[in-house]
Amino acid sequence: MTLPVSFIYILITGFAMMLIVFGLIAKQNAILVKGDKRFGYVAYNHSRSSSEADAVMAFWQQDDVRVNAVRNIVYLDYVLMALYGLTILYGLVMAYSNSTGIRKVMFGTGIILIIAGVVIDAIQDYAIYQHLARGKHTDVRYLTTFKFSFIVGAFIILLSSFFK
Repeated sequence: MTLPVSFIYILITGFAMMLIVFGLIAKQNAILVKGDKRFGYVAYNHSRSSSEADAVMAFWQQDDVRVNAVRNIVYLDYVLMALYGLTILYGLVMAYSNSTGIRKVMFGTGIILIIAGVVIDAIQDYAIYQHLARGKHTDVRYLTTFKFSFIVGAFIILLSSFFK
């Protein structure tokens, strides 16, 4: 399979835009933690116990600046989800449409994985913000492993499109 130049250009552009959004998220995360990196945005999803997660949430709720930083991170993460989701999905759909047999099944699996990963990411961000802003607690921390597994799996399948 020969990859068209536009395919590679779109992938590079998508990943470059993701780096910019990562930078903006990092800036908001610096505002959020105010020097105490144990309470960064990912600390909540990676916490091992409910009490650890509650401590992270309590730290965030200490002032409006932190609450706004979390809100900004959630919104930026939605932008990031759109960027990485659409970029990887585009690559997988292009590879899917230009393949046959087992490779077609593989790229179809990648399409399902990236969609599932993005949906799980959106659910987690929504649940975190609802807990922070409205006190509605839905513990979806356990989905973190699935989310990253699905996204990484889709990305690895996308990378395989560069090899025949």
